[in-house]
Amino acid sequence: MARPAAVDDQGIPPTPQTKRKLTADPITRLWRAGELDQRQKDAADAIYLGVRLVCGDVISRPPSYERPAPGARAGRAGRIVEHETEWQYRMQRHYAEWVDEMTERRLPVGPVLDIIVTQTAPTTIDRQRRVRKGTTKTFLIEALDLYVKLRGW
Repeated sequence: MARPAAVDDQGIPPTPQTKRKLTADPITRLWRAGELDQRQKDAADAIYLGVRLVCGDVISRPPSYERPAPGARAGRAGRIVEHETEWQYRMQRHYAEWVDEMTERRLPVGPVLDIIVTQTAPTTIDRQRRVRKGTTKTFLIEALDLYVKLRGW
């Protein structure tokens, strides 16, 4: 799953009115400007996927009223265990480890997720949080470097 683009899934470009309201993805802008390297951009994409895997299904998954398949095994609490792919599990684990390490180092996770997930510009976050210009971008770069280091890239 890639980050959202300016063209929808069917390849239809936005209308002129919508195009005026679109803003560039801050991660892509920073990467094109040479302020982020490819590993940092990949880390931002991995964090985005981790957030989507951890939080996305909570919102969009409809309830299942079907009985479990014969022979399905129950988990620790007696509930039926959903089998995730190994990749999904690894992405969620990497994301959780990164959040834990960010917290341990007392680095703010919220502003970084605002940039990566909601695609809010770092300068906008600086204004909202009333911090010096460039502070949020510095946090972003530190956070992405930490993710790269934790993954061993």
